[in-house]
Amino acid sequence: MGKRDLVRAVAAARGEERLDSDLNFLVEPEPDRSLPDLIGLENDLADALGRAW
Repeated sequence: MGKRDLVRAVAAARGEERLDSDLNFLVEPEPDRSLPDLIGLENDLADALGRAW
């Protein structure tokens, strides 16, 4: 996936992370990336983390 930056922001930043905390990602895609590319990244992350969106 062509991305320039990927930042994981979670409740841990506030010291409030639990096992059931949401995972939030801020993605800055490369300029030539499309919506289907971002959907593919979302699917890849869900697969890797064992979560469904």
